[in-house]
Amino acid sequence: DVCSSDLSTYFWVREGFEVYTVDIDPRWKEILHSQYQHHIKEPIPANLHIHVPEDGISFSQNFPGKIDLLYLDGWDKGTHEYAENHLKAYLAAKDRLASKHLVSIDDTDFNTQSAGKDKILTPYLINEGYTRLLWGRQNVFYKE
Repeated sequence: DVCSSDLSTYFWVREGFEVYTVDIDPRWKEILHSQYQHHIKEPIPANLHIHVPEDGISFSQNFPGKIDLLYLDGWDKGTHEYAENHLKAYLAAKDRLASKHLVSIDDTDFNTQSAGKDKILTPYLINEGYTRLLWGRQNVFYKE
């Protein structure tokens, strides 16, 4: 998140929210530390919890708290079961979602037969009664 593709993690952390970033790729931890050191020029704050390398599905299954915003940007489009894994990640986190929460899925604007990362999850969320607030590069859903 921080500076490599967007700044959402940085801004959530800066505003004081507890942010958990999870990635299976061990290089992500080095990238994150480098971004804070060389671009942000601050130490990594205590409210940014880095879980790298770690699988997002197993992390979600074991998360001890409630999740207000579930941001799904894992498996790259075109990788094995990328859309299925985004649904699995949501299902792993489902019981930990706060009573009012947001689900955001990145890379959803692929207007092709193979579709974006949300091709399975978006219809599932709509069927579950979520309200789609935004769509385009990201789909953002709300439920209470």
